Amino acid sequence: MIGYKQIFYILGLLLILMGMAMLIPASVDIIYNNKDWEVFVLSSAIAIFLGGLMSIPTRDVGGNLNKRELLILIPLAWITMPSIATLPIYTSELGLSFTDAYFESLSGMTTTGATILSNLDNAPPGILLWRSILQWMGGIGIVIMASGLLPIAQVGGMQLLQLEFDSRMEKILPRTAQLSLVIVLLYSAITLVCACLYFIFGMSGFDAINHAMTTVATGGYSTHDASIGYFNNDKIVITSIIFMIISSFSFVMIITTVRGQIGELFRDVQAKWLITILSTVTIYMVYKNINSFDNLYDNILHTTFTITSLITGTGYTTFNYNLWGTVTIPLLVLIMIMGGSAGSTTCGIKMFRLKIMFETINSYLKNLIQPNGVFLPYYGKKSISQDVSISVIGYLVVFLFTLLIFTIIFSALGYDIVTALSAASSALSCVGPGIGEIIGPNSNYGDVSTSFKWVFTFGMLIGRLEIFTVLVLLSPSFWNK
Repeated sequence: MIGYKQIFYILGLLLILMGMAMLIPASVDIIYNNKDWEVFVLSSAIAIFLGGLMSIPTRDVGGNLNKRELLILIPLAWITMPSIATLPIYTSELGLSFTDAYFESLSGMTTTGATILSNLDNAPPGILLWRSILQWMGGIGIVIMASGLLPIAQVGGMQLLQLEFDSRMEKILPRTAQLSLVIVLLYSAITLVCACLYFIFGMSGFDAINHAMTTVATGGYSTHDASIGYFNNDKIVITSIIFMIISSFSFVMIITTVRGQIGELFRDVQAKWLITILSTVTIYMVYKNINSFDNLYDNILHTTFTITSLITGTGYTTFNYNLWGTVTIPLLVLIMIMGGSAGSTTCGIKMFRLKIMFETINSYLKNLIQPNGVFLPYYGKKSISQDVSISVIGYLVVFLFTLLIFTIIFSALGYDIVTALSAASSALSCVGPGIGEIIGPNSNYGDVSTSFKWVFTFGMLIGRLEIFTVLVLLSPSFWNK
């Protein structure tokens, strides 16, 4: 039997937390004498009231959530919270439609960073801060979900990482239940350091706080239309690169590294694959576009920034990478869907799945060549079980099939193949900017059709929830007693 009371209790607490967070941009609007503080206060009251209605009657419910309850809670949380977060955006002085407001809200919570807003330089400060807070909160939720919930639910091979996470945490924590608190503290500390560096290197205090939150969340929302390129500051660009990479590492690995186990960083399979792929693609693109910049330094800096931003799903920009030409489109789409490490704030396929796929295929080829030999795929020093290999290969097939379906849908809505493919990749991988003139780095999603926006919104949701978490709810057998 499904314990719905436990689910509603947790959802209620999340709504109360959301309502309390709304008071922060309300305070900023009061300071800046912007009348939107009223909509934030009203929205906060609604969120806290609804949260109380859900959590107070169920507060005495005990016990842990089982696997089925987790699979219900995760999608409900990622639908409910953006819906409430939409209220201040929808009722603000921006005058957005509900479609645009919900698009902006969900894009923030999923850390996608796709925006329909223009003229950000003159947008209300409370709204700008609220967008950043949504991404920051979404980033925490993603890390906790990937580190503590999805491995238990065994989504797309995540069960392989459960033992790895557990063994690491047992070395530094008396109880794994403390994982969430430690992640929040570390996440906050990294954000604070990032904000301080941004401020030291030339950002205003307001810009530094906003960009620190969206950098660590690998979300990419900015307070300026030109994104990081607005500041025209190499130190800010380098800082952004460093913190995007840090945030794309597993936070469990970062915790063990911070606690003195430096070797964990160099032994982490996902970290090594991420750095290897990032370095290889960057070197290739620097060579290929050697004549696209005034000097080699600018080439290396902005190419590294762009590739890092795309592979981590952050979506920051400093220049128009459409100028690289159509021949680079397949490579850019490929790195957009890769993502970073499981247990990080990034989305996409994830490095551990790429590693498992490579090892599984390599093992299979060796067995074809030497039928009498025994060749097992390994992840680090642990052999990969058959059920994990099947889960990962199954996830990759479903991901690519879903990518194809979304590409076809966007094409059917009247968009060219480049826009359709990059939009599908951007939505499912929660990257934000696409490729081409319509949704590229110098554009946004404000001018696309309403149908496009809702399809993209659904893509962001299922991409962030690892697809299977949504698909399993559509199975009749899941609901059978």
